[in-house]
Amino acid sequence: MSEEPVFEHPIPDEDKAATAWMKDQLEQEIARLKGLNQRIIPLPVKNTGIIVQQPQSRKQKVTIVNRVEFGTAFDFRKVQQILLQNPIPCPSKPTYLFQHVVLLSDAPLPMIFGYLYEKNPKNSLEDWRFVNSQGDQCSHHWDLNNKE
Repeated sequence: MSEEPVFEHPIPDEDKAATAWMKDQLEQEIARLKGLNQRIIPLPVKNTGIIVQQPQSRKQKVTIVNRVEFGTAFDFRKVQQILLQNPIPCPSKPTYLFQHVVLLSDAPLPMIFGYLYEKNPKNSLEDWRFVNSQGDQCSHHWDLNNKE
């Protein structure tokens, strides 16, 4: 039996502080909603990142896809709507913003997760790729400028 090498990288203090702050922000939002007699399911986030998709032609723009891996087997193809709250600056990472992201599906309760991302005018938060714990991926595009 061969052993996998273990790579230990110290986590920077600002990342530790950001993680603790994000957890606190999410807990506060869940408590606020509970105080309004609203129930919501917090989603466990394992990893996040962005995918930069280059345009196929000069007329198209660069698309930034916000990728989130979750610790749940939920089928994210069932998501029908994505709701974003106003971004909050992250105190320990000044170039980053935090959002509460609410997912609505055919399930009886909405789901929520916290998302920390670097400020970038090209990232409209309209394009998402969700990955569940089984590795199933799905992409969603939401036109946030459409106020229908």
